[in-house]
Amino acid sequence: MAVSQTESTALPYGREVTLYVMLSGVLAGLMITVLSAVCRVAGLMNFSLERAFGTLLLGTSGPGSWIVGLVLHLAFSAIFALLYAEGFRRMNLANARIGAAFGVVHWIAIGIFIGILPSLRPMMAATVSAPGPFALSLGYLGFFLLLAMHLIFGAVVGTAYKRMAHEHPEILTAK
Repeated sequence: MAVSQTESTALPYGREVTLYVMLSGVLAGLMITVLSAVCRVAGLMNFSLERAFGTLLLGTSGPGSWIVGLVLHLAFSAIFALLYAEGFRRMNLANARIGAAFGVVHWIAIGIFIGILPSLRPMMAATVSAPGPFALSLGYLGFFLLLAMHLIFGAVVGTAYKRMAHEHPEILTAK
């Protein structure tokens, strides 16, 4: 008995949907990167998650660390999109509002993570400004920008998944 391409994957839906979900996460991650850059240029915030990730991984700061951090950020964005997709599948529903609600959970996890980021590599504190838990070291604006960015991420992924569910309604069926 032949096994279809969809059945051979370990994911509950086929490769096309998986790639689409991951691509929606990368797109949402790029949107967050651009929004962050605009906020830095406008003087609203002085923190680059890409630079922090790159510095954490490479142990040094500079243009190379930003590029490595961007790749890491986009990879994490794709992975988080898959986690959101699993939530949509289990709820049998996907849309921007539910995605934004997932974004709040994502924001809480990231808010805690960026609070401990400097302790993971102490040298990092000398080269990258520490945003503190929930970006509160950047003031209330940093706190709300971090939240807004995760609400946007969730809304983009939720909208993309809803669109894919119109073409593949089986992806909203929890098994």
